[in-house]
Amino acid sequence: MTVPLPPNPPFSPTDPVQLERDGHVALGAKLLQQSFAVIEEHGLNNSVIQAAIEMGLRTFALPLEQKLRWAGPLDGSQRGYFPLQKPRADGFLPTGQKEAWHVRRGGHRHENLLPEEVPEFGEAAFALIEGLDKLARRVALGLDAALDTKGRYASLLGSDDAVLRFNYYPAQTPTTSKERFLAHCDFDLFTLLLGASAPGLEVEDSQGNWWQPTPSSEGIVAIAGDLLAADSHGRIRSCRHRVVHPPRKIGARLSIVYFIAPEGSFKLAHGKTVDQEMESRLREGGYRK
Repeated sequence: MTVPLPPNPPFSPTDPVQLERDGHVALGAKLLQQSFAVIEEHGLNNSVIQAAIEMGLRTFALPLEQKLRWAGPLDGSQRGYFPLQKPRADGFLPTGQKEAWHVRRGGHRHENLLPEEVPEFGEAAFALIEGLDKLARRVALGLDAALDTKGRYASLLGSDDAVLRFNYYPAQTPTTSKERFLAHCDFDLFTLLLGASAPGLEVEDSQGNWWQPTPSSEGIVAIAGDLLAADSHGRIRSCRHRVVHPPRKIGARLSIVYFIAPEGSFKLAHGKTVDQEMESRLREGGYRK
């Protein structure tokens, strides 16, 4: 059940961190405390975010046969277009009612699959990645400060395996379930979730209460993932979150998320590599057969 916010609460998990004012240390402390944080004054130009949303909407509006030209392989590389998933004969059940498009940094070992029909899509995505990389470094510095890890997480960036994902949730129908994306934890180090074209994101606190982050139009939500929980020996909890349909019909929804994960050979604190941790999760998510 979603917890309604009381009027003028003395404290709310969704109170934003004003990054330019409060600094990355405060951000790290909030992630340590509750596993998610709303970030404002994050330094990204709002026009870059809006351009990415606009190009994403244009791209998902293409006919299905055109989008399928750029379908990503199910080899775990997470690139290109992924259509709306349906239950498969092998027993796979999708966790989300969405289409997706993955974009990697330029020069990544997995070549991007970008739609020629919307050439501006790739340009907008790369511009957004550039800004998000700068923000990701500040998040990593905050984690190092909160966990006293002496630059461990900041040193990962640049050689990490980040991926930008555009999620497109079609408009609801009378048979659509309440949840657009089932409650789950991300299997990366941390995720940056940008303000979507429509509401629906909910995050769970350590007491099991669900909150609806309502940052300004320029707000970004940072959440901790499974790799961070494992590498910090549970000091930071992996944040469960979901996407639900709002009470009234508002049509389709586009969201953009940026996943930060160390490269596959990176050894976590418990001795396993990232590849060993990620393999089963990619299969569970339908990104690898």
